Amino acid sequence: MISRGSITKFTLVCVALCSAGSARGMSPEHLVPVEFALQHDVGWGNSVFVQGDAAELGGGDVTRAVKLYYTAGAVWRARIGVPPSATLTYRYVNRADSAAAVAQATNGTPLTAYETTTTPAHPSYMPSATKSLVYLTAWAQPSLEVESSPGVFTSYSLTAIGPGRVAGERRWLASGFGVPGRAVRFRLTDGAGGYDYAPGGGLYETCLDRALLQDGNLFNYEPAPAVSPSRKETIANVVSPQGLASRTLRIYLPRGYDQHTTRSYPVLYMHDGQNIFGTTGSGFPPVRWNVDGTLDRLISMGLARETIVVGIDNTPNRLAEYTPPGAPLGGLPGGQGDKYLAYVRDTVKPLIDATYRTLPDAANTAVAGSSLGGLISTYMGLEAPSVFGKVAAFSPAYWANASVVARLTDTPVLPAWRHYFDSGNAGASDSSGSPDGYALTFDARDRLLRRGQILNRDVYHTVGYGQQHNESAWQARFPLCVRFLLPAEDEPSTVQVAPAASATDWMLH
Repeated sequence: MISRGSITKFTLVCVALCSAGSARGMSPEHLVPVEFALQHDVGWGNSVFVQGDAAELGGGDVTRAVKLYYTAGAVWRARIGVPPSATLTYRYVNRADSAAAVAQATNGTPLTAYETTTTPAHPSYMPSATKSLVYLTAWAQPSLEVESSPGVFTSYSLTAIGPGRVAGERRWLASGFGVPGRAVRFRLTDGAGGYDYAPGGGLYETCLDRALLQDGNLFNYEPAPAVSPSRKETIANVVSPQGLASRTLRIYLPRGYDQHTTRSYPVLYMHDGQNIFGTTGSGFPPVRWNVDGTLDRLISMGLARETIVVGIDNTPNRLAEYTPPGAPLGGLPGGQGDKYLAYVRDTVKPLIDATYRTLPDAANTAVAGSSLGGLISTYMGLEAPSVFGKVAAFSPAYWANASVVARLTDTPVLPAWRHYFDSGNAGASDSSGSPDGYALTFDARDRLLRRGQILNRDVYHTVGYGQQHNESAWQARFPLCVRFLLPAEDEPSTVQVAPAASATDWMLH
């Protein structure tokens, strides 16, 4: 502990790891918890934030500094997942915490000077000594160009290590670039004016420490020589034995599903299935989530796991189905959320598990939705933690059912989940008194942190600045959710980086 008397208290602790959290360059499982605490009376309408150079502490941006929660004696604290065995620089800042003020870069008065500390080692995870990239190309001598700062590149030579898929193509290996466990941006060049950029233009970006680049796609395993793109299917009229209306399921199958027949996949179940695929539609709302396009891009970059997505269509009884029991909404019949949970758990999920190659356990099963869909997602995670181990609540309508939020405090044992919350900070105030449930999502976050859950590992919370309660906002924030719930780094890489046994084996290929 480092103490400054009545003003500052900093405690650095390493505790047993749970399953969960956020990370913008490392799996939540690989982060270590560090407790930040500061004793200071900042006055009504203000909170203490911790600002640091790590991405998990805002990456130096005060508008993305992490708000601590208040405890007795004017002590502000939180346990936050950060990279292990790393040098961390941070300070505490007093900020106005209203929805209008939190996005302002001028909102922040330092309470302490910057301090530097070394974070604890992870008890079981050891980052790679170096990053490695295997590249398949017919170029005579490719080079890797890594962006060291915006627009500035450092070049790394590649070594031929074996044959490619066809005559004239070779496997090339680059290593020793980037920082293990963190994101890296790069491109490839043939040295004669030819460049290999990511599909659609721009740099490749990945957090994988060992990857293979083939036909514009990054993999953490050895893929088939030709990999098909993602595709979508539908299953119509899925009957509900629970007494609800039948509905259509819309299924996204990731790249290579047909070629990689020995691979099984995590599943993300999403409510309001009509709204999640594509970008526009003919009805209301006119904007869709673009879940398929976003996943295609994240998966191709090695930023997300290859995942099956099941969009569960809503029905005219949406308000009742997405509201947990005992909570009528606006005078309308409500409280059928228990039946909807049973429908998804006991009818939809067994059908999907029987039809597709899924990883059916809770650690590989996620549920997500927005507004009332966010409310019912949190309820499903609390009610069925052995089924749904990952939960995402976009702009959750927690105001519609206070009992769900109360359970975050009252449930005797919280799930070992990853729970993603978010909100916007713009638009008209809702019945919670703040735009898009801004205050309620912070309250839900703080309830979990007070119970010992760890930010960035068990819980991830973000605010979409300038965003309102609509599909455009949820589309924009969906990548953050995926990076937390289903990052590619969760899976160990099986890419082969060793040279061929005999040089002549591939030189004569």
